[in-house]
This record gives sequence, C-alpha cells and structure tokens, in this order.
Amino acid sequence: MLYFEFVQSPMGPVKIIADEKAITEVFFCGKSDEILNFYFRSKPEETGNAVTHEAAKQLKEYFDGKRKKFDLPLNPYGTRFQKEVWKGLRRIPYGKALTYGELAEKINNPKAYRAV
Repeated sequence: MLYFEFVQSPMGPVKIIADEKAITEVFFCGKSDEILNFYFRSKPEETGNAVTHEAAKQLKEYFDGKRKKFDLPLNPYGTRFQKEVWKGLRRIPYGKALTYGELAEKINNPKAYRAV
C-alpha cells in the first residue's frame, strides 16, 4: 500500500509518497492543482503514515532553515541508472552544486551527462 502527504514549500506544494517502510517518491506539484486545496485542509492521518509524517516534518524544517541534512528511509522507484543518479545527488553537500557532467563523472558514467 502507498501513502501520501502534501507539504507547502517556497516553490509550491510537494507531494510525498511512501510505502510502509520508506519514501518512494517526492515531487513538486503544479501550483494550479485545485485538488491540493482539499488535501491541505484534510488531516494528515487521512492520507499519510509515520514515514510521510516524518518526511513532511523534515521538509518543513529544511524550508525553515533549521535542517541541512535528511534522515529518512528511501526506496525510490526507477531504473538502475536513475537510482545511481539519485544516489549521486544525495552525496552533494548542502549549499554545493555540480554540473550534469560533474555528476556523471561521480557516478562513473561520464558520457551520460545529458541523461543525468
């Protein structure tokens, strides 16, 4: 079973999706989604679970400038390549940036900079 929860961010709503044990997806929603208004009025217990609640808490702390590192169980859906890219993204320190080419190098696939 999948659970979901929305959290407001400076860039608009963020949807957090998790199974019973880990976060499977996190993405930014379009600001024009009418249905989001319903979810922001509903209680988190109606849609989320302990994993989504903790993720929402940590995201709020991050957006408030109180958190620089996340401590959440992750189990993202994706291809092996996508998972390698995401693992590489998690290694970028807070406040730092990499080019796509630099990230491709870090995941030992330097020719894949466009796919990154």
